[in-house]
Amino acid sequence: MEKAVSKNNVPGIKIVFVNVLVISIILISFIQILLAEDITAKIINILILVAYAFISALLIAYSLSEERQRRVLEKMIEERTEAIIDSKQILMERVDEIAKSKVALQKRTKELEAWHKLVKGRELKMAELKQTLESLQAKEK
Repeated sequence: MEKAVSKNNVPGIKIVFVNVLVISIILISFIQILLAEDITAKIINILILVAYAFISALLIAYSLSEERQRRVLEKMIEERTEAIIDSKQILMERVDEIAKSKVALQKRTKELEAWHKLVKGRELKMAELKQTLESLQAKEK
């Protein structure tokens, strides 16, 4: 359970870390603007701040997008896992049905073999009696 909890918190921690990093960089750039002595340095620092802000926005958007994709993939994995479990259950039920059918078929085969043996014996006896009857009829004539 601890692994699952910590594993689920990793993306959240990553997003928090990105946000803290972005805020830190922007604050440092803002402080550099305030500490700049001449106008050229202030303009350069403002341009750097804008660049950092743009890159930071892209980084945050990417992190959030990555987190959404991870959630979608986890949902898909969960759904596929459930489908596999359901399929396995259906398969196991089908295997049980086949095993029961096999037992019933073996039982029916034994019954038919016994019936065949009985009929075959009867037919042989009938043929023997017919031969005996014919031989007796031939002797009477």
